[in-house]
Amino acid sequence: MDVLDQAFAPGCPAIGPGGMDSQTLLTAVQEAAKHPMVKGMDIVEIDPTLDFRNMTSRVASYVLFSFLKSKDLKI
Repeated sequence: MDVLDQAFAPGCPAIGPGGMDSQTLLTAVQEAAKHPMVKGMDIVEIDPTLDFRNMTSRVASYVLFSFLKSKDLKI
């Protein structure tokens, strides 16, 4: 999550200005999910004690669900 600009992810311990916005990250994750070599993903770098109104956690969960939605799962 520390790839995001601090305005979008205040709950990252290693944040800095000039990072991605949330929509850019979502687009990248959705495109990566479509690639056949991509089997999974993980989300790291969230500190709930720094998170303002759970903004970072909400973006992280949205990113995760977007990945799963974009993955063509055969069950």
